[in-house]
Amino acid sequence: MLMGDTCTRGCRFCAVKTSKAPPPLDRDEPRKVAEAIHKSVGANLRETATASAHHTFGAGLVLS
Repeated sequence: MLMGDTCTRGCRFCAVKTSKAPPPLDRDEPRKVAEAIHKSVGANLRETATASAHHTFGAGLVLS
């Protein structure tokens, strides 16, 4: 969840805590989110590249 862990809407079907006056926003949140995305995407790209290399190499062995 972005912009804190407290929602101002208060939907009855949701389990997120609510408040009409939530705590102040974390000024570092944009940086933290960007770093988390960068780490996640970087890890996924490495895993995808490794899996692709194994798949391609394995296919090459089968075709040879």
